[in-house]
Amino acid sequence: MMGRKKKILIISPQSWTNFFNSKHHYSIGLSNMGYDVYFLNPLQYLNSKQILLYKIKKNKFKINVINIKFFLPSFFNQINNFFLKFFIIKISSILRSKFDIVWCFDEKNFQIVNLFKSKKKILQIMDPIKINIGQVNKVDFNYIISISNKLIDKNIRKKIIYTNHGLSKYFLNYKLNKKNKKKNQNKIIGLYGNFLSGRFDLNLVNKLIISNSNLFFFFFGNIDANHPYKNIKKKKQILSDIERIKLNHNVRFFGNLSQNVLAKKLDKCDLFIYPSKLKKNIDAHKLVELIYLGKPIVTTKFQNYSNSSDLLYFTENHNFKSFDLKLNHVIKNYNFYNSYQLYKKRKKFALNRNYKKLIAEILKKIDE
Repeated sequence: MMGRKKKILIISPQSWTNFFNSKHHYSIGLSNMGYDVYFLNPLQYLNSKQILLYKIKKNKFKINVINIKFFLPSFFNQINNFFLKFFIIKISSILRSKFDIVWCFDEKNFQIVNLFKSKKKILQIMDPIKINIGQVNKVDFNYIISISNKLIDKNIRKKIIYTNHGLSKYFLNYKLNKKNKKKNQNKIIGLYGNFLSGRFDLNLVNKLIISNSNLFFFFFGNIDANHPYKNIKKKKQILSDIERIKLNHNVRFFGNLSQNVLAKKLDKCDLFIYPSKLKKNIDAHKLVELIYLGKPIVTTKFQNYSNSSDLLYFTENHNFKSFDLKLNHVIKNYNFYNSYQLYKKRKKFALNRNYKKLIAEILKKIDE
């Protein structure tokens, strides 16, 4: 990229923390490609510990993280919007230029995009969430990006670009070690994700753990009640479910591991399970990372993988009996499900979905 660096603003519904999702990987990828990336954390309100009205701080990934705080509760919408416009004008004066692209990942608060001046505006829809179609059409989005047409209402009158969940450079940098375990060693079952999101069927997981005391269950991901990525409405029940799981002797929780060591730790597992509690399962960001490790994965049905073979192994029904049968079937026939041929197939599939490639394809489609 020659001359002035183009500025991109990422509007995120999730703060910049040590637990990465797609918007964090997009930010890092775009920065590595030469863009000057700004990452707007979710707006903070009266109960926030933040002291300053706004601050911009560059992190170790060279991403400029923006924090904005209102000193009124969130329901004072009109007054808060007035102050937000002021902050945006102030930030623009600091930057001395408008953003070239405003890229919104916040499907609930996308109207904020209208407050920014930019050459291009993008809304990225990654989750099955109800969106006000009329409001979407009122915002001057140039493009809408999604992982499935199942997430796009037919009444949305915008240019649509389809993509996939991506594989981060941290997994790509990890050199996979294909080793077969010694016979008669107990298998390690891995679970990976944000366990406070409400996506995981923790009650079903606990039953699997109790029923399979000869197996070890390793949990990788968020269980911190103070972490911002949590389902507020279901928080109490989820924390209770996690504490119940911890009572079992054959479990281990690793928490949020550094991106640099995550793949190596996950690779110690023999296979993975992903019992989703959601009624509508399109895809999950963590699946492509697990697929890259080449191990068998037993999951709830995900629509984006319905036509693929040997990447995920779906249970017949979403209940304990189906999961237990499928899990033990895979373990009994582990040499087949963990064959080198299937390992290579899975790895090749995930490699083809690395973020650098996906981002480059999107930029080409939006004439960047």
